Amino acid sequence: MTKICKLLLSVLSACILSACSGSSSPEDVAVDTVTYIFEGKFEKAIENVHIPSDLKTEEEIRNFKLSGMKVVMENMTDDYGYFARVNKKIKENGGFKKVKAIPYDDSRFVYYTNWYGDDDEVIKGALVKLVVVCKNGEEIEMDTQSLRMDNGKWKIK
Repeated sequence: MTKICKLLLSVLSACILSACSGSSSPEDVAVDTVTYIFEGKFEKAIENVHIPSDLKTEEEIRNFKLSGMKVVMENMTDDYGYFARVNKKIKENGGFKKVKAIPYDDSRFVYYTNWYGDDDEVIKGALVKLVVVCKNGEEIEMDTQSLRMDNGKWKIK
């Protein structure tokens, strides 16, 4: 009985630790980030973006995030911006409902890979294909999102 209790306690502890770790799948991060963009939550979206390692100070990181938000906002309003073109299609189809990742077993794929970073560091990466679902049920396939593992968390590359 004691062995069973210890086993159950260790399994429960592992489940709690994994639930609290905050590490999501690359699909979850890509879906959340693009959802934030279409909902106009640019500050939340930028939190899911990889911060280059050469940015050391808080000011450099803050400026990087601000410039990233500016680029995304301009991309949403510029007629030639990628997100603006998708957003136009969304409006034509009744508005934004949700974003979903295309399942791994679908030929349109989620693909795990490795990249080489500075000093030949191996970086765990993933490519995720997303679909925006409109309120009228129309689906708009988006460009593939590149992600990388960054300190144990998936980030948009």
